[in-house]
Amino acid sequence: MNASRIKYIAYGSMLCDHTAAFLLEPYLNGTGAVSSDDPLYNVLRTLGRPALFLFAFFVAEAMRHTGSRVRYLLRLFLLALVSEIPYDLCRARVFWDPSHQNTILTLFLGGLLIALWDLLDPLKKGCLPLFYLLRAVSAAAFGVLAVLLRTDYGFAGVYLILLFYLLYLRTDRFVLWIGTLSMLLFFLVPYIGEVPLFHAPFPEKGMLLALTEVSGLLSLFPIDRYNGSKGRMPGKLACYLFYPLHLVAFYGLTLLY
Repeated sequence: MNASRIKYIAYGSMLCDHTAAFLLEPYLNGTGAVSSDDPLYNVLRTLGRPALFLFAFFVAEAMRHTGSRVRYLLRLFLLALVSEIPYDLCRARVFWDPSHQNTILTLFLGGLLIALWDLLDPLKKGCLPLFYLLRAVSAAAFGVLAVLLRTDYGFAGVYLILLFYLLYLRTDRFVLWIGTLSMLLFFLVPYIGEVPLFHAPFPEKGMLLALTEVSGLLSLFPIDRYNGSKGRMPGKLACYLFYPLHLVAFYGLTLLY
């Protein structure tokens, strides 16, 4: 399966998730209904779970193959800035909501962490203990930064990108490792600086959150069948602008309620 087909799956999954979160949920709230009780809402959110995993995979792939990491990361950062107002309008109905930042910022932090880890590679031959220490410190720092910035998916999203970069094509048990480790990450999310999504005691709270992400592991089937070819996709600019533009469109639709 080529990259273009997997990206279409990723965008389709994202649209399902955002349709539920930014269109259906505000409508249900307006009618006094509980979104979690609505079958269509739950189906769309389930179909939307693979999106993060697929986009995390493509950030890891881009960091592995891009001709200029600096330009790629700069594009991600600018896209995160451009997308923040549309994201906040959809999510909180305000122009800026500091309590939660968009997913593109999470992707940017994951890519930046990969770049930093690779910059430390010369230390492997010079001072191995320092190499491992700095890698551990940088990973912890980026996890804390994601929590402090309140990025979407928090530290789990950042570390998921790093896992894809470290594990893909480097082990025969890729699906098993990435699946197990990503579930452990999402299990930890409610206990490390994130807003609890479920009001239940340890360990049920983390288990419930991890279970909501289980359908995201469906993304591993197309990823495991990725053949490394690009395929045919719309222009790069169109792919980047799709995220903020569809959020603007969704917010406009909610004004009709």
